[in-house]
Amino acid sequence: MRSATDTRVKILEAARAVFAARGFDGARMRAIASKARVNLALIHYHFGGKELLYESVIESAFAEIATSTERVALTITDPYAAVGAFVDLITDYFVHNHEVQAIVSRESADGGRRMKAVVERSLKVPFTLAAGFYEEAARKGLVAPFDGRHWVVNVFGMIAWYFHNLKVVEMLWPEDLEAPAVVARRKAEMTRLILDGIRPRN
Repeated sequence: MRSATDTRVKILEAARAVFAARGFDGARMRAIASKARVNLALIHYHFGGKELLYESVIESAFAEIATSTERVALTITDPYAAVGAFVDLITDYFVHNHEVQAIVSRESADGGRRMKAVVERSLKVPFTLAAGFYEEAARKGLVAPFDGRHWVVNVFGMIAWYFHNLKVVEMLWPEDLEAPAVVARRKAEMTRLILDGIRPRN
């Protein structure tokens, strides 16, 4: 017998796939119910309605990267070790979450209204922690004095652009860009580039 938690997870997985493929406006609750193999009433019971389900999909997608980011910022004191950890966790997240990329890109293009509250709840704290982590290292003279917010956005953007534009990059770089060996090289190159950029200048 399926537990309530299992049912919620199944619905969220199905909803993530449908919202990624069709967007919020194009997604149909019946299609989500069919994919999750549950009746429509069960979705309303667990999530209330389409907009709340959509928010729950985005929130569950952000939870993994938010938790990992907080863990790195709170447990690793060496900023150079933290760079490698941040690159690893963000890269791995994008490798395994294509549907999230599709949902967030589409929602951002539509103005982001439906995910504003989720971003505030899920990402504000880890973003602030990561930015503060960098600025504290800069105050100690361990890294170059950049605005921590720019540092976080630059690192995230460097990784995200690659995955958001895989098809374009593959046209320029004809290789399986998500093959483990290529991803490992990509991580190493990004880490080296970031470390070179943050070293204090004498």
